[in-house]
Amino acid sequence: HCGGVETVVLEGNPAHEILEYAKKHDVDLIAMSTHGSSGLARLATGSITRRVMDHWRGPLLTVPPAGCRP
Repeated sequence: HCGGVETVVLEGNPAHEILEYAKKHDVDLIAMSTHGSSGLARLATGSITRRVMDHWRGPLLTVPPAGCRP
């Protein structure tokens, strides 16, 4: 479909699953939060975004969660 947004829930290694899904389904844009939590969870989520950034060759939109400053 043209101009739509699709939300998908995947299981497994987050960065790997996001990248595989994007390749398999000809995704135009990946949008991700730069981090979602504090402490170790925040570091883990940031590393997922970093891994996707390092391997994705298409457009990637990264945004901080509401209330967070970059």
